[in-house]
Amino acid sequence: MFIGIGKDLRDEFLNASDWTRKKSKKPTLILQRPNGQFLTLHSRTSPYEDFATSIEYYLFDTAKLKRTIPKVHAWIEKRLGDRLKMRIENE
Repeated sequence: MFIGIGKDLRDEFLNASDWTRKKSKKPTLILQRPNGQFLTLHSRTSPYEDFATSIEYYLFDTAKLKRTIPKVHAWIEKRLGDRLKMRIENE
């Protein structure tokens, strides 16, 4: 899903979630967020995992996402919220 959202939204997510590009011969993304602002240890491994975990928590435990990483919660709400809301349809 992270690749599918497009470069502009990916760059916005990287900024909101404090991933920065380290300039070197092989460009690398470095996480600059304080240790207490992680939903899981696995989400620290890459921006792809961080994005997936953030979406998971947005859908299933939004209060924890908002409390732990408020900037990411606000970004998801603003940029993807309408697309992620589940609809309950009556039969």
